[in-house]
Amino acid sequence: TGELTYTHVVRNTLHTFTGTNFAFKHVALANGNKFNVTNEHFLVKQAVSGELRIVRAQDTRIGDIMISVMGERSPVVSVENFTMATKWALGTAAGTALVNDVLMTAICDTTTQLPTDLDAALQTWRAQHKHLAVMDSIFNVERVVSV
Repeated sequence: TGELTYTHVVRNTLHTFTGTNFAFKHVALANGNKFNVTNEHFLVKQAVSGELRIVRAQDTRIGDIMISVMGERSPVVSVENFTMATKWALGTAAGTALVNDVLMTAICDTTTQLPTDLDAALQTWRAQHKHLAVMDSIFNVERVVSV
């Protein structure tokens, strides 16, 4: 809807791999926004029909339309591959995040089968990750108590 809402980061975990490095994409948009993301991470893009869809970063292509802050649409202008021995796993209560002002999911489960429609995918993911909402509720209670 283009409406900016806030969600809590309920976990942010560093993972280190001792074997093969993690595969990443460096994605740049026409509006100047850039971000790095693991190949298995789910990104949000606008389909030709105008609907918002999720796609794994490994399937991101030049010309894909990404969503920036406040609903601005911007095409992908470059996609580069690289590897690193570490990655961060971000978990939010909503399952979404703005990364360098680009809307994406906080979903990078490598085995999760999700619908491609963004809203349906988030509903499915949230149902499978209710513990994150519980952690968010605990955060809100602690915040109210500490005021």
